[in-house]
Amino acid sequence: MTHPETGYPLEDELLRQLAEAGEMARVAAKWGCIATLKAQRKHLTDLKRLADAFGKTATDTVIVLINTHDENGGPIAHMIRPGHHWDYNRVPGTIPYARDLAPRNDIGEMLELFDPEAALKLRDMTDQKLPIVVIDHGVAEIFTT
Repeated sequence: MTHPETGYPLEDELLRQLAEAGEMARVAAKWGCIATLKAQRKHLTDLKRLADAFGKTATDTVIVLINTHDENGGPIAHMIRPGHHWDYNRVPGTIPYARDLAPRNDIGEMLELFDPEAALKLRDMTDQKLPIVVIDHGVAEIFTT
């Protein structure tokens, strides 16, 4: 099965299931998280280095890439860094993203509120690689470093 607009293959099982269930808007939103990850990938090396420097592991920490203007991402970004002005250094016309390390359990609990599939995916991830949580387009998607 391929994405309806891009024609790219839907490799993720959840995306395939959503597409088969006729939830194409949700598939498109999840696909948008993949595009966000690709666009923000240059920041991952620094965040992985930071996690290593502080002794953070995949069992207690996640990397978050959050669209701070997203309906679900904005409040989470402000919980991670209260009082931070995300738009301050933003180039006009671009979307501000929160890129940081966050407690895995806290992020999992927040995901339960708006994207239970992503919360389950994070909970079931037993890989030793640091999880990456992308919140954008009203949904979340989970990746590994």
